[in-house]
Amino acid sequence: MENKDYKKMIEMANKALEGLNLDDALKTKAFEKVLDDLLGVNKNQEVMKTTNKKSQNKKKTTNSNSPKKKEAEEDKTTEIIAKLKAEDFDKIYKMDKGLDYSLYLLKVLREKYEIDGLIPSQIARILSDKFRIKTNQFSIGMALMKAKEYVDRHKVVTRGGSAYKYRIMANGEKYIEEVETQQDNDHTGLPAERSKPDLSCEVSGDSSELAN
Repeated sequence: MENKDYKKMIEMANKALEGLNLDDALKTKAFEKVLDDLLGVNKNQEVMKTTNKKSQNKKKTTNSNSPKKKEAEEDKTTEIIAKLKAEDFDKIYKMDKGLDYSLYLLKVLREKYEIDGLIPSQIARILSDKFRIKTNQFSIGMALMKAKEYVDRHKVVTRGGSAYKYRIMANGEKYIEEVETQQDNDHTGLPAERSKPDLSCEVSGDSSELAN
């Protein structure tokens, strides 16, 4: 506290005691009490100002970073889409469920583009923008969340928050290869050799979980 502020507190304390009929001892104690109260109030105001200032700075920092993170994520997805060649995904239209679309996409991206893992919003955007397959990040996230034996997931920071990044595992690759074989057999009239487990949700389903 600056000296002028301290002097002002003393003047206020003296003014507060004016007109009181107190002996010197009580007047001294009263003065000290009033001064302490005034100093305490002033200190609290300074703390509040400092706290508010830090809070405002933090809010500005968060607000300035979040759009940048979002833009960075969107730019990365845009770059991936620009690299993709439709002929590398010749069997994608034979898939018919959110899980199958996602696993097939993750498999081809890892094998042919060295991209190992995506978050549901990226998968949904690639399917929608590149292949015109109607889907959303909620149904994709739900399907992958149920397929624990096929994918590995871990949290990543994105859009100022967090999301799960999914990577296809060996069991997932085997599963999607069986799906491809089954689809080929369906077109040629050959009998099915396996039964596909119900681990996915419909592509256009609604869900409130795993929005990222």
